[in-house]
Amino acid sequence: MKLKSSRGIVMKLICCTALVVLASAVAFSQTPKSGALLTIDGTGASNGVHVKLYDSQIHSGNVQVVPTGNGSNCVAGDQVPTDAYVLQGGAPTGCDPNDPFEVTENNNSLTHQDFGQKNLFGFHFETHYLSVPVVSISGVVSNNGDGSTTYSYSRLRGNDIAAGENIAIGGFDLAGSANNGNYTISSVTSGSFIASNPNGVPDSGQNATGTASGASAAVCNTNNTICASPDTGFLTVTNTTASDFTGTFSLTGTSATAGGDCPLGGAASDSVTQTLLANSGSSVTLALSKDSSNCGGFNQAQTLVLSPNVLKTAFFGKDDYQITTLNSATGDTLSVLPVPVPAGPLGQTGFGPFPYNFTGCGSNCTSFNPGQFGTETPSLSSPLRFSAGTNPNLGGTKLACVPYADFSADGNPVCAELQIECANGLNDCSDGFFYNVQNDFDIDGFSLPGGIGGPAFLGHHQVDCPNSAFDQNIFLKYTPASVTFGDPLKGGGSGTPSCWVVAFDPSAATVTTGSVSSFTGFSGLFPPPTLNPVNRAQAVPLNFTFPTAGLHLCTSVNNPSPTCSGPGSNGAATPWVSFGTFPIDCGTGVVTPGSTEVSIVAGSSNLQTISSTPSLTSYRFNWKPQKTAPLNGCVVVVTQFSNGLVVFPDDFKYIK
Repeated sequence: MKLKSSRGIVMKLICCTALVVLASAVAFSQTPKSGALLTIDGTGASNGVHVKLYDSQIHSGNVQVVPTGNGSNCVAGDQVPTDAYVLQGGAPTGCDPNDPFEVTENNNSLTHQDFGQKNLFGFHFETHYLSVPVVSISGVVSNNGDGSTTYSYSRLRGNDIAAGENIAIGGFDLAGSANNGNYTISSVTSGSFIASNPNGVPDSGQNATGTASGASAAVCNTNNTICASPDTGFLTVTNTTASDFTGTFSLTGTSATAGGDCPLGGAASDSVTQTLLANSGSSVTLALSKDSSNCGGFNQAQTLVLSPNVLKTAFFGKDDYQITTLNSATGDTLSVLPVPVPAGPLGQTGFGPFPYNFTGCGSNCTSFNPGQFGTETPSLSSPLRFSAGTNPNLGGTKLACVPYADFSADGNPVCAELQIECANGLNDCSDGFFYNVQNDFDIDGFSLPGGIGGPAFLGHHQVDCPNSAFDQNIFLKYTPASVTFGDPLKGGGSGTPSCWVVAFDPSAATVTTGSVSSFTGFSGLFPPPTLNPVNRAQAVPLNFTFPTAGLHLCTSVNNPSPTCSGPGSNGAATPWVSFGTFPIDCGTGVVTPGSTEVSIVAGSSNLQTISSTPSLTSYRFNWKPQKTAPLNGCVVVVTQFSNGLVVFPDDFKYIK
């Protein structure tokens, strides 16, 4: 059972700039993709079943890097380790590793990817990259004088060739070019076959290739609409429960390459509506392209239609991203794209230990006490690893990302950076809105069997994922997540997006019970939907705690963190906090459409430090409501911090 794990609140999604779009496009080819998305939606008696799972979450257990050279267009920057991404040829970035590596079964190549499998939610999932029969032809034995020619051959990939199939032969040099062409196979014996070539010329020592086609050679999806040409990726779903399942199985992805063997426009999809009987082994098989390794990889964001005060969720296997907006506009949508990134930063010998000064250890620790961070040693090096950067707004701490069990493999811890974009129809979102956001995840037990401490929820606006210069930490609350070894094979804004990732401080004590929070407050008040009464003639004390001591009072709202520089700003130094209100509907708590945030730092309002410890400081803000505030009107108080966190925990009603 998954537990809630991180919860943060951020102020707004920032709009795009052309510069960022151009910068991100340069690195696109060597950026890990989400992988194709499988969606299962039950109907009838099965209508409670809904599954979303990415190709990057289905593992083989054999972590490898794609080859370079010898027909592969992959380069060193593409060699991101993985045991997933079978549907795009085993390449996280979407480069083309070439057929000998891609095909998972019946492949005589010395090094190739393995098929992936996973058991989840009552289904068994398998990803295979399959080929039609492809053979190596070493020469022509004889022209038989009856309109046929005998060739000598051995299998390369796929099942063996068979009589009645067509075969396309190429690769004979000029002297034997009459041996090339498209023919029908009449018979197959051990090491040789006869084809309908009347002009064959005896010729030995060749390095030709034959590719079969025809009904018995075809490798296709359930709908028989997408067949390997010559090879492509397939995803098979089998019902493993004791009950019949009826529903729609869909595989979708947007490819970087459009046309040719890939879908025009880049939007690929395959869908089947079918009943899978209980305990029968019945299954469906889906595919996206005639040769899916040629498509540049597949991304598939999930689009959430936003509505104020309504929870919306994007799922990634057992993990999810939840958002509830306060004041989003009608028509606003949010796309959520998980970008798997190898975990980091690396310690001296692996994924930890890090050179932090632990109790009883020197300034450059090389070993950890029980319960401290770091057990995983990545089995392969990678040109890409997570790096949070050392932004002063985050306290200058070098944070590590949290590997998710569903994306990781034994020897390959992987984190999920989330690329978030907001749109309204065909345009970018024009509104900056407040929202609560929560990530639920299972921690990879191979990497962090003891869990994590010092949780953080890092973000950076106006960038694509992956990112290495996070400048915000909107962490609010953490409840220890499940630690799991997960998969059965382990152990053997808008326009331009924002990028977010769950991280932690390896030097902090592990959180194993209860929860930890960065902000607690406002104490003594009722949470929504209850309205807290306010007398306009009296000051309202808003008491809260925060980890940072020495907060300054910023007089403006909607500040571009970490700078206090909104309209009416007093230019308060970092760290700072600001306070404002939005009018809300007293019945629903939804912000009044078209309203703007108003600062409530005025007159004799002040911020006081009540008490302070090394890890937590208690504050009191004395809110002096305006006497002109509408009687019986309702507002929500919004509190913004310089590190990017924004909270709005309580609603109020002016009663006098």
